[in-house]
Amino acid sequence: MKCPKFFCKDPNIDKIFIDDWVKNFNLIGVNREEPFLKKFFKNSKYAIWSSGPSFAQSAWNEDFIMAGEGWVHPYDYKKSDFSCWRGKNAKRLFKHYLNSKIKQKSVSRKLKGDFIAFHTIWHDNYGHILHDHLPYLFWLISKLPSNYKILLLKSDVREKILYNINRELYNKCEFINIGETIEVDGSLVVSSPDKHPCIMGDIFWSKFKDQMKDNFINNPKDVIFYSRKGTTPRRVLDEKQEALIIQKIIEKMSEHRIDCSFKIFTGQTPEGENVDIKDQINVFQNAHTVIGPHGSGLINFLWSNLNIVKVLEFIPSIACGRVQRPFNGYFQTTNGLNLDYNQIFYTNDSNEFKTKIDLFFLEQALDSMWGKNE
Repeated sequence: MKCPKFFCKDPNIDKIFIDDWVKNFNLIGVNREEPFLKKFFKNSKYAIWSSGPSFAQSAWNEDFIMAGEGWVHPYDYKKSDFSCWRGKNAKRLFKHYLNSKIKQKSVSRKLKGDFIAFHTIWHDNYGHILHDHLPYLFWLISKLPSNYKILLLKSDVREKILYNINRELYNKCEFINIGETIEVDGSLVVSSPDKHPCIMGDIFWSKFKDQMKDNFINNPKDVIFYSRKGTTPRRVLDEKQEALIIQKIIEKMSEHRIDCSFKIFTGQTPEGENVDIKDQINVFQNAHTVIGPHGSGLINFLWSNLNIVKVLEFIPSIACGRVQRPFNGYFQTTNGLNLDYNQIFYTNDSNEFKTKIDLFFLEQALDSMWGKNE
């Protein structure tokens, strides 16, 4: 099992990391079995009933009703499987589906052609769309002929992402509403993974790279530092230390002769507006190195040349779990990309709101990533 490069004083950190991964996430992100595909050939119907941390959906025809994790009975919720995602809390998460009588109010829409249906957790969250949805979706469409269109729950964020990275793929998407029953005149294909969230499996990342490779810049020229200052109250680096971190990065760029510009990215414009998705893509396409705390702004490294980019992420250790769940970082979800991935822990006095790192380990990480002959 792979680990990121940790920069800390604990010689057993790899073992601690792997033990935590196995215990808490049952090897999320490793190469489990591929999801199986179910194809409905006649009078097929599909509906999405909930979103967010739960993802109730139904696919059925007169002969078969899809069942298993994430799938619910289209007519009788007592026959539904609530085992997906958060186990014993699933019924609470499916409260909207159970109590709203949404099935009885469902409006049907007929579509002609062959379709793939895809739905999973956090359909409207920028970070989850990047590291969960897109790799799975790209794998899914690779399994079927190009004439298949895609059924997705409406999401302004996901629609903008797809529009900006692949216009042809965007035009193949049919965006539907919660509670809308789609009657497909043609074949309908749905997928069901062995365990949620299988969305994070290694097996999808090669398809993601294939889709993105035409956008790779071969000689990227920016070192990007992600700052959470002024954009959120949570996990913000101590202001004085952040200035020292930036100073140290610039010094090391000079020392290692890194022929790049240094840029700070917060995710917001000087006017306090969110940076347009197209602009975020453009900024990170030119990333030589991406450095900063865990957060959705950092996951933008997925727009860079994934054969080249170096990533240095600040995350909580076991000792500073007050910040966030220990080891919470993007390595677990993206390890199938085989990136030059490096991590530094917050210091033990960090908390949910104000964080620090050890500058000694920052120097070690920068020296390791950039080397003497970079």
